[in-house]
Amino acid sequence: MISLTVIPTTWIDLILRSMKDNLISKTSIYAFMLTGSLGQKQQQEDPCQTKSRVVGDAEYCDRYWECVNGRPELFDCPNGLVFAGKHRGVTEGCDYPWRANYCDGKRQANPPIPTEHCDWLYGIFGHETSCTRYWTCWNGTATEQLCIGGLLYNERARSCDWPENVEGCQKHRKYLRWSIGRETVREFYLYFNFIESLDIRIYIYYILEIIHGKS
Repeated sequence: MISLTVIPTTWIDLILRSMKDNLISKTSIYAFMLTGSLGQKQQQEDPCQTKSRVVGDAEYCDRYWECVNGRPELFDCPNGLVFAGKHRGVTEGCDYPWRANYCDGKRQANPPIPTEHCDWLYGIFGHETSCTRYWTCWNGTATEQLCIGGLLYNERARSCDWPENVEGCQKHRKYLRWSIGRETVREFYLYFNFIESLDIRIYIYYILEIIHGKS
Protein backbone atom coordinates (compact mmCIF):
# COMPACT_ATOMS: atom_id res chain seq x y z
CA MET A 1 0.00 0.00 0.00
CA ILE A 2 1.17 3.54 -0.78
CA SER A 3 0.82 5.85 2.22
CA LEU A 4 -0.15 9.47 1.60
CA THR A 5 0.33 11.53 4.76
CA VAL A 6 -1.55 14.75 5.48
CA ILE A 7 0.19 16.93 8.11
CA PRO A 8 -1.98 19.43 10.06
CA THR A 9 -0.99 23.10 10.00
CA THR A 10 -0.31 23.12 13.77
CA TRP A 11 2.22 20.34 13.34
CA ILE A 12 3.91 22.18 10.48
CA ASP A 13 4.29 25.29 12.66
CA LEU A 14 5.74 23.19 15.47
CA ILE A 15 8.18 21.50 13.10
CA LEU A 16 9.37 24.80 11.62
CA ARG A 17 9.96 26.30 15.09
CA SER A 18 11.81 23.19 16.21
CA MET A 19 14.03 23.25 13.11
CA LYS A 20 14.79 26.91 13.74
CA ASP A 21 15.87 26.08 17.29
CA ASN A 22 17.86 23.06 16.03
CA LEU A 23 15.75 20.77 18.22
CA ILE A 24 15.09 18.27 15.41
CA SER A 25 16.84 17.53 12.15
CA LYS A 26 15.54 17.45 8.58
CA THR A 27 16.14 13.70 8.53
CA SER A 28 13.67 13.32 11.39
CA ILE A 29 11.09 15.35 9.47
CA TYR A 30 11.38 13.09 6.43
CA ALA A 31 11.08 10.04 8.66
CA PHE A 32 7.86 11.40 10.17
CA MET A 33 6.37 12.05 6.71
CA LEU A 34 7.27 8.64 5.32
CA THR A 35 6.00 6.64 8.27
CA GLY A 36 2.82 8.68 8.61
CA SER A 37 3.33 9.17 12.34
CA LEU A 38 2.00 12.73 12.10
CA GLY A 39 -1.56 13.57 11.18
CA GLN A 40 -4.08 11.53 9.25
CA LYS A 41 -3.08 9.35 6.34
CA GLN A 42 -5.02 8.14 3.32
CA GLN A 43 -4.39 4.71 1.90
CA GLN A 44 -3.74 4.38 -1.83
CA GLU A 45 -4.18 0.92 -3.28
CA ASP A 46 -1.12 -0.46 -5.04
CA PRO A 47 -2.02 -1.41 -8.65
CA CYS A 48 0.80 -3.94 -8.76
CA GLN A 49 -1.01 -5.91 -6.06
CA THR A 50 -4.26 -6.13 -8.05
CA LYS A 51 -5.34 -8.41 -10.87
CA SER A 52 -6.29 -5.54 -13.20
CA ARG A 53 -2.98 -3.73 -12.57
CA VAL A 54 -4.95 -0.46 -12.65
CA VAL A 55 -6.70 1.33 -9.74
CA GLY A 56 -8.32 4.72 -9.22
CA ASP A 57 -6.59 7.40 -7.20
CA ALA A 58 -7.70 7.61 -3.56
CA GLU A 59 -8.26 11.37 -3.65
CA TYR A 60 -8.87 12.45 -7.26
CA CYS A 61 -11.48 10.86 -9.51
CA ASP A 62 -9.76 12.00 -12.72
CA ARG A 63 -6.51 10.20 -11.91
CA TYR A 64 -5.51 6.55 -11.75
CA TRP A 65 -2.52 4.38 -10.97
CA GLU A 66 -1.17 1.72 -13.31
CA CYS A 67 1.47 -0.90 -12.68
CA VAL A 68 4.26 -0.30 -15.21
CA ASN A 69 7.34 -2.55 -15.13
CA GLY A 70 6.50 -3.61 -11.61
CA ARG A 71 6.07 -0.06 -10.26
CA PRO A 72 2.95 2.09 -9.76
CA GLU A 73 2.72 5.13 -12.05
CA LEU A 74 0.19 7.96 -11.86
CA PHE A 75 -1.85 8.97 -14.93
CA ASP A 76 -4.47 11.64 -15.65
CA CYS A 77 -7.70 11.01 -17.55
CA PRO A 78 -8.31 13.16 -20.64
CA ASN A 79 -9.61 16.59 -19.61
CA GLY A 80 -13.28 16.36 -18.64
CA LEU A 81 -13.29 12.60 -18.03
CA VAL A 82 -12.88 10.60 -14.82
CA PHE A 83 -11.58 7.13 -14.08
CA ALA A 84 -14.18 4.38 -14.60
CA GLY A 85 -12.08 1.23 -14.55
CA LYS A 86 -9.96 -0.86 -16.88
CA HIS A 87 -11.60 -1.40 -20.30
CA ARG A 88 -14.51 0.84 -19.27
CA GLY A 89 -15.67 4.33 -20.20
CA VAL A 90 -15.28 6.09 -23.54
CA THR A 91 -11.47 6.08 -23.75
CA GLU A 92 -8.42 4.99 -21.75
CA GLY A 93 -10.59 3.59 -18.96
CA CYS A 94 -12.13 7.04 -18.39
CA ASP A 95 -15.75 8.12 -18.74
CA TYR A 96 -18.07 11.13 -18.51
CA PRO A 97 -18.40 12.02 -14.79
CA TRP A 98 -22.21 12.17 -14.93
CA ARG A 99 -22.68 8.58 -16.09
CA ALA A 100 -22.11 7.11 -12.63
CA ASN A 101 -21.05 8.08 -9.12
CA TYR A 102 -17.39 8.07 -10.05
CA CYS A 103 -16.53 11.16 -7.97
CA ASP A 104 -18.38 10.36 -4.74
CA GLY A 105 -16.11 11.46 -1.90
CA LYS A 106 -13.45 12.62 -4.36
CA ARG A 107 -12.59 15.72 -6.36
CA GLN A 108 -11.05 16.43 -9.73
CA ALA A 109 -7.37 17.31 -9.81
CA ASN A 110 -7.33 19.07 -13.17
CA PRO A 111 -9.18 22.31 -14.07
CA PRO A 112 -11.24 22.57 -17.28
CA ILE A 113 -9.49 23.38 -20.54
CA PRO A 114 -12.19 25.17 -22.57
CA THR A 115 -12.27 25.49 -26.33
CA GLU A 116 -14.91 26.91 -28.69
CA HIS A 117 -18.30 25.43 -27.65
CA CYS A 118 -16.59 23.08 -25.17
CA ASP A 119 -16.33 23.66 -21.41
CA TRP A 120 -13.88 20.76 -21.19
CA LEU A 121 -11.87 18.99 -23.91
CA TYR A 122 -14.20 16.00 -23.63
CA GLY A 123 -17.92 16.14 -22.89
CA ILE A 124 -21.45 16.87 -24.08
CA PHE A 125 -22.66 20.47 -23.77
CA GLY A 126 -25.76 22.50 -24.51
CA HIS A 127 -26.01 24.82 -27.49
CA GLU A 128 -25.63 28.55 -26.89
CA THR A 129 -28.67 29.68 -28.91
CA SER A 130 -30.80 26.65 -29.72
CA CYS A 131 -32.87 24.20 -27.66
CA THR A 132 -32.84 21.59 -30.41
CA ARG A 133 -29.06 21.39 -30.80
CA TYR A 134 -26.09 20.47 -28.63
CA TRP A 135 -22.34 19.90 -28.86
CA THR A 136 -20.28 16.75 -28.46
CA CYS A 137 -16.64 17.55 -27.71
CA TRP A 138 -13.76 15.16 -28.34
CA ASN A 139 -10.25 16.36 -27.57
CA GLY A 140 -11.43 19.96 -27.83
CA THR A 141 -13.16 19.58 -31.20
CA ALA A 142 -16.90 20.38 -31.10
CA THR A 143 -19.43 18.62 -33.34
CA GLU A 144 -22.93 20.04 -33.56
CA GLN A 145 -25.72 17.50 -32.98
CA LEU A 146 -29.46 17.88 -33.61
CA CYS A 147 -32.54 16.64 -31.76
CA ILE A 148 -35.31 15.68 -34.22
CA GLY A 149 -39.02 14.90 -34.00
CA GLY A 150 -39.91 17.92 -31.85
CA LEU A 151 -37.51 16.94 -29.07
CA LEU A 152 -35.28 19.38 -27.19
CA TYR A 153 -31.87 18.94 -25.63
CA ASN A 154 -32.05 18.25 -21.90
CA GLU A 155 -28.85 19.50 -20.25
CA ARG A 156 -29.51 17.53 -17.08
CA ALA A 157 -30.01 14.22 -18.87
CA ARG A 158 -27.52 15.18 -21.61
CA SER A 159 -29.85 13.75 -24.24
CA CYS A 160 -32.84 14.72 -26.39
CA ASP A 161 -36.09 14.80 -24.44
CA TRP A 162 -39.74 15.87 -24.59
CA PRO A 163 -40.23 19.66 -24.30
CA GLU A 164 -42.15 19.40 -21.01
CA ASN A 165 -39.08 17.78 -19.40
CA VAL A 166 -36.71 20.56 -20.47
CA GLU A 167 -36.53 23.57 -18.18
CA GLY A 168 -35.53 26.99 -19.47
CA CYS A 169 -35.77 26.21 -23.18
CA GLN A 170 -38.35 28.97 -23.67
CA LYS A 171 -35.52 31.51 -23.50
CA HIS A 172 -34.56 30.60 -27.07
CA ARG A 173 -36.52 32.52 -29.69
CA LYS A 174 -36.42 29.68 -32.16
CA TYR A 175 -38.34 27.47 -29.77
CA LEU A 176 -40.93 30.17 -29.13
CA ARG A 177 -41.53 30.70 -32.86
CA TRP A 178 -42.52 27.13 -33.59
CA SER A 179 -43.61 25.79 -30.23
CA ILE A 180 -46.79 23.72 -30.55
CA GLY A 181 -48.93 21.67 -28.18
CA ARG A 182 -47.16 18.71 -26.61
CA GLU A 183 -49.83 16.24 -27.75
CA THR A 184 -49.32 17.42 -31.33
CA VAL A 185 -45.58 16.94 -30.91
CA ARG A 186 -46.11 13.40 -29.63
CA GLU A 187 -48.49 12.51 -32.47
CA PHE A 188 -46.14 13.87 -35.10
CA TYR A 189 -43.15 12.09 -33.57
CA LEU A 190 -44.98 8.73 -33.61
CA TYR A 191 -46.09 9.30 -37.19
CA PHE A 192 -42.58 10.35 -38.17
CA ASN A 193 -41.13 7.08 -36.83
CA PHE A 194 -43.64 5.03 -38.84
CA ILE A 195 -42.38 6.46 -42.11
CA GLU A 196 -40.06 3.85 -43.60
CA SER A 197 -38.56 5.93 -46.41
CA LEU A 198 -35.51 7.84 -45.19
CA ASP A 199 -35.82 10.29 -48.09
CA ILE A 200 -39.40 11.17 -47.12
CA ARG A 201 -38.42 11.62 -43.48
CA ILE A 202 -35.58 13.97 -44.39
CA TYR A 203 -37.87 15.91 -46.74
CA ILE A 204 -40.55 16.36 -44.04
CA TYR A 205 -37.96 17.41 -41.51
CA TYR A 206 -36.47 20.12 -43.71
CA ILE A 207 -39.92 21.40 -44.72
CA LEU A 208 -40.72 21.81 -41.03
CA GLU A 209 -37.42 23.61 -40.48
CA ILE A 210 -38.29 26.08 -43.25
CA ILE A 211 -41.80 26.66 -41.89
CA HIS A 212 -40.58 27.10 -38.34
CA GLY A 213 -37.86 29.48 -39.41
CA LYS A 214 -40.34 31.75 -41.18
CA SER A 215 -43.03 31.66 -38.51
